[in-house]
Amino acid sequence: MNLKDTMQAIRVLLSSEPVEVKLEQMTLVDGVTIIEAESFEPGAAVFIVTETENVALPIGDYELEGGMILTVEEEGIIASIEAMPEEEAEEEMPAEESTETEEQLSEVELKVIELEKRVDDLVSQLKLSKETLTEKDSLIEGLNVKLSELPAAKKVVNAPVFDKTMLSKGKAKGSTNPFNTILSHIDRAKH
Repeated sequence: MNLKDTMQAIRVLLSSEPVEVKLEQMTLVDGVTIIEAESFEPGAAVFIVTETENVALPIGDYELEGGMILTVEEEGIIASIEAMPEEEAEEEMPAEESTETEEQLSEVELKVIELEKRVDDLVSQLKLSKETLTEKDSLIEGLNVKLSELPAAKKVVNAPVFDKTMLSKGKAKGSTNPFNTILSHIDRAKH
């Protein structure tokens, strides 16, 4: 404690009036943990607020909401409170790498756009194919109706086949069939 805090503590002990102590509260970056101190400055006591009692803040670095870092080197006593250092990520990456990364992103974006166009084309072709199939189905259905309106076909019978043995047995003799006539002429020519 510094001299000012010590004098304040002595006055409190000597005075007969109740002293109202107002404590400041801050929330850690997790959004849940609340810490409390008379003032958030080096040398001040700091506690974690719980439902039953306040507990001295353990040694370590704590990130507060609002971008501050609270350092405790002795349990329950603030060693320092400072603004978080800004990240120097931009300085670490040379301008050339930054440009290359932007070019790579542009290439990826172009490829994505090209793929989106291909997908759109395939979807439209699929729709056209579906429409064409629907049109052909209706055309086939129309043809089926027209075919059913046609008269029934007549039964086709194969013509009998004659050979020389049939002639010798007399089955084709006396027939008016032109084939029989030809066979009889052939048979007569051989004799």
